[in-house]
Amino acid sequence: MIARLLSLMSRVEFQPFWRWVYRIALGGLGHMSAEPSLNGERRFLREWAQIQTGLGAGRAVVLDIGANEGDFAADVLAVLDDVEVHCFEPNPETGRRLAARYEDEPRVRVNPVAVGSEAGMLELHDYSGEQGSTHASLLPETFVDIYPAETKSVPVTITSVDDYLADKGITRVALIKVDVEGFEQNVFAGMTQSVADGRVDA
Repeated sequence: MIARLLSLMSRVEFQPFWRWVYRIALGGLGHMSAEPSLNGERRFLREWAQIQTGLGAGRAVVLDIGANEGDFAADVLAVLDDVEVHCFEPNPETGRRLAARYEDEPRVRVNPVAVGSEAGMLELHDYSGEQGSTHASLLPETFVDIYPAETKSVPVTITSVDDYLADKGITRVALIKVDVEGFEQNVFAGMTQSVADGRVDA
């Protein structure tokens, strides 16, 4: 009986309905939301901070890759006092706002660079009429396939997590957050040595 019902429900003509139900379910679970209080980010950070405090390992280093204007960094600072947040934001306009926001916060270091698989230069693409948007990407297809729009581009400096940690003498990272509009795979490729060496907790 159940097998027959499932067979009927999975017919091709019902697929648009099930896709709609699936999108509604994802929304209800918070997966379609950019709001940290709904999508689980803040809950994760609260639980992560409790673990950090319980470990008693001293100052936690956090890398905020794709920091934008620093909202994630603010959430980290709100849940953990003994923390050092390294923000990476290559968009010059957004980066200026980020730097101004944290100019009097000694626990935050703002890096006006992108992060990728290796050091170098790339073009950062963004909407032509914006002064720094949340969709800015190192992938031009972001504005062709996903957000079709007129764009502008600016050359930006790239570093890798491996190079950055070596340069700063950082031997342990408690948390790395990555939100770089499709460039995530490149970021992960640039931290393989740090992960292999056990220098990255989460």
